[in-house]
Order: sequence, then C-alpha cells, then structure tokens
Amino acid sequence: MKVIVVGAGIIGVVSAYYLYKAGFDVIVVDRLTKVAGETSNMNGGQLSYSYVSPLGGADFINLAFKMLKGGTDQMKVYNWFDPNFIRFSIHLAKNNLPRLYLKNQKHLLDMTLRSKELMADFLEEHPLDFKYQENGKIHLHCDLKALKRAEKFAHKIEKFGLEQKRLSVEQCYALEPILKHRKGPLVGGIFSKQDYIGDCGQYARALASFLEKEGVVFKLGKAVKGLTLENEKFTGCLLDNNEYISGDLCVLASGASASKLLKQVGMSMPTYPVKGYSMTFKKPHVKLTHNITDHYRKCLYAPFDDQVRVSGFMHFDGLSKKIRKRTKQALLSLTQDAFPTQAFGNAEINVGFRPYTPSSTPIIGEASVSGVYTNIGQGMLGWTLAHASGDRLIKAIKNSI
Repeated sequence: MKVIVVGAGIIGVVSAYYLYKAGFDVIVVDRLTKVAGETSNMNGGQLSYSYVSPLGGADFINLAFKMLKGGTDQMKVYNWFDPNFIRFSIHLAKNNLPRLYLKNQKHLLDMTLRSKELMADFLEEHPLDFKYQENGKIHLHCDLKALKRAEKFAHKIEKFGLEQKRLSVEQCYALEPILKHRKGPLVGGIFSKQDYIGDCGQYARALASFLEKEGVVFKLGKAVKGLTLENEKFTGCLLDNNEYISGDLCVLASGASASKLLKQVGMSMPTYPVKGYSMTFKKPHVKLTHNITDHYRKCLYAPFDDQVRVSGFMHFDGLSKKIRKRTKQALLSLTQDAFPTQAFGNAEINVGFRPYTPSSTPIIGEASVSGVYTNIGQGMLGWTLAHASGDRLIKAIKNSI
C-alpha cells in the first residue's frame, strides 16, 4: 500500500520511518525545500521525558487574568476575536478542570515514557549524528509555590524510573557556575536526570537521508493543494504545481498547517498554532553544560557544541510570521540577563508554530474520511513525543485496514 505523508517536520519524518518499517511504500511531501525547515528546525533541542505538564495547570486562572490584562512579552494574545482562538480557549478552560488536567498529564507521561524507550531502541540500531547528549536538565524557579509543586510531581513520577531532585540555589550554581551571573529572582530548581538534548532539525534530516536510501520518496518544495476523494475515501493528493499523486492512505503530519487541508474535506481539528521563537548564538564565553528551562523567563537554553539555542515564548497570533520589534528586544534582553558575559551581536531570531490541542495531547488516528489519518497536536513536545506518536499511528492504521 502507498502512503502519502504530508509534512516533513519531525513528526512527518518519524511517521515515515514507522510506515517504512511496517512495509508501506511511503512518499513524504512538504511545501518547504528543506526537511525540518521551519518549526522543527528552531526546536529548543530538549527531549523532555520528565517535564510533561499540559498547557495551563495550577496557575491557569491567574494566567488567564494576566493575559486579559494585556499579557507579558513572553505570553500574549494578539487577536482575541479570532474564532479559532475563542474555540480553543473554551476547550482549554474545560481541560484545566482538575480531573481532566490529571488525565491529560497521565496520557502525556505514558507517551513520553514509551517514546523514551523507542528512541533508545532506535538509536541503538541507527546511531545518527545530531549533537545528542544525555546530560540532564535544570528547571529554574523563582516562585516557591511553583517549586514545591514541581517537587511534588517529581516524587510522583519516581516510580516510572524518572529521577528528579530538588536543588537549592547553591546547588543550581554548583551544577552550572555561569548561573551565578544570572539576573533575576531564583529560589531553587529541579534537576531531571533523564531529560536529554540534541538538534531536532539535524536529527530529522539525518533520518530522512537514511529513509531516502531505503526507498522512501521525499517531494520537497511542493505544497499539497488538496486531498482527492472517491466515494468518501481518500485517493490522492493534488500539489500546487497541479501534479497529482495517487495513494491508498494519507497521513497529515503538517502540524499547524493540517487544519486547512482537513477543512477542505469537511473536517476540523481543535488545534491552535501557538507561536514561539528561537535564536542560536556562538558561546565563546558561555560555559553551559546542561539543558536549562528558566520558568521565570519562559525560555529554554540548550548547549550544542560551540553554540547555545535559546527558545521560548507563547504568542497566540494565528499563523502570522511577523516578529515584532518588541518581541525581538524582549528575547535578546532576557537572554542577556541570563548570560550577562555574552556579546550577542545581530542574533537572528526564527519563528515557528507549535500545534496545540486544548488537552495538550496529540490527535493520532483515522479521521472521519476513510484513508485519512492525523498525527498532529504534539505542542512543544513534538520531538519528545515523535517516536511514541509514530508507533501509535502504525497501530491505528493496522487496526482500521
């Protein structure tokens, strides 16, 4: 059977790998000319197996009020009247009821544990080069209540073999001496031993290169204009150059772009493209050895060889690629506060769209049109959940064909 995968980001490429392993003929189509050319390329670089909280959480109400008052540079709504945002917000509020929140958190934890296991098996068989380090992650907290909640969650997940421990401010400094220069409040941290690091874009491209040698076809620089159906069953994809590709099955793994194709065939998905930013700079003066999640600044810092990747922010701005001057200044300023000894020069800032569902759990399986499957909605955990998502996709396909 021939499967067309729409999207060559990390989810699309890993989906293609599991389809290839299952014996399908696979074609991957993407509007960009480069594998992992957008959101996956500016990924924060963290494989966060231990940090799996859904969007919102204990501070959801306070966060909602803060956003209504105008938000912050890190978290802001730019179009309150966007119907898609309104629908998303209503469902997000429902999913932050305690019972549903805990259910979603368990769902994500189950997936990350499975993904960690599958990733380890994969790397044993395919030792790709993508700046991989099993160096652990430090979560920095400026709020004592938030730190205590994080410590409580750390104790809950110990039974799954995910080792986390609370750090005093002095212990944070001992692990990463450069943090002594950091500006801003700090009450302590959490060290997650099983959270790793790597270059997501490089990983996706290395995997795509392997797949091409195995016969998987990649059609890049060609956008899918529409899905074709016959008797309400998928038959193929029409590209923007009017090229037609026939297929037996279709997997939509194009993240925030998938909703447009779904609408064409009368389907909708409750996803929203939460906008984030990243920049990568040389680190001649930054001696950083661990991944860092700075909860005060809403930023991630990941060291790659002679570079540091900074990523973060959550802007609700539809699919606008605009990088506002204030946003750029805020990201540079927060990074400068984190690394005061570093000169950044004219750092390039990139934008990407993390496809969130109101539950923060991905939508994987057959859609309402026969032969069309989705693998979307991983939010900021795209790379972390990629292998478990690919595994679930194959199981869903095998159960329905």
